[in-house]
Amino acid sequence: MSRKSFGAEIICYDDSGFLTEAVERVYPLMDKILFLVGMSPWNGTRDPETVTRTLATIQAIPDPDRKFVIVSKWWRTEAEQRNDGLAILRNLGCDWCMTVDDDEMYNRAELSRALDIISNWECTNGHVSAWLVSHLIYWKNRETVIPELTAAMPVFLHTREHDAFFTEARCFGLQRSVYMVLPASDLIMHHLSYVRTDDQMKRKMSTFTHADETAAGWYEHIWKGWRPGMRNLHPNSHAPETFSCAVPASSVAAVLEPRP
Repeated sequence: MSRKSFGAEIICYDDSGFLTEAVERVYPLMDKILFLVGMSPWNGTRDPETVTRTLATIQAIPDPDRKFVIVSKWWRTEAEQRNDGLAILRNLGCDWCMTVDDDEMYNRAELSRALDIISNWECTNGHVSAWLVSHLIYWKNRETVIPELTAAMPVFLHTREHDAFFTEARCFGLQRSVYMVLPASDLIMHHLSYVRTDDQMKRKMSTFTHADETAAGWYEHIWKGWRPGMRNLHPNSHAPETFSCAVPASSVAAVLEPRP
């Protein structure tokens, strides 16, 4: 059977430094790559130069097959921005939207297998509105990770109108059908969200969707004060134990392959 049409939805305002790599890892497997560049962050103070730098980064990424579509505007919320992407990809003829933030990495062979699983499932088992993927969080650098895979997040949403949609941040809802979780043995997201310099992390904590949930003093006491063996690292003041500790990446089974 033929593979369904997939488009990547890349949400960005301030490139964490990994945007080009995130695109390179998915480029051959996507029919379209949609960049949604916010004119301001979801929280905090707007820096006009940030958007200029991000757009310049995108324009410097090779696009030999002319897959890129760039939309830059004001969005009030993360969910509104992501839902706009769903509608745009639907109008571009994509069956599925793959959400890819600029710090989310995939091994290409695993991703290709996942796209086949999603395409085959719809033909043999009926409609699924969303597929969730577990992710491995990296801490400070690519050699250190939070050992437990986090709860699966929606990565693939069907673009069919009146079907799947985002409700708050990356949470999603369904108007019909069901969702499935891809086994970690098939696909894992390698999430570099905490692979940042001190200045980058301080900026992230003040501008991302969950800024108001960050524990007081987390940046000074946990982020800057981190030493191997420290526990309860998550910035969410209600669930610091979600990141139990950080360990060498070599001690976990999942491996992020070298950049293509």
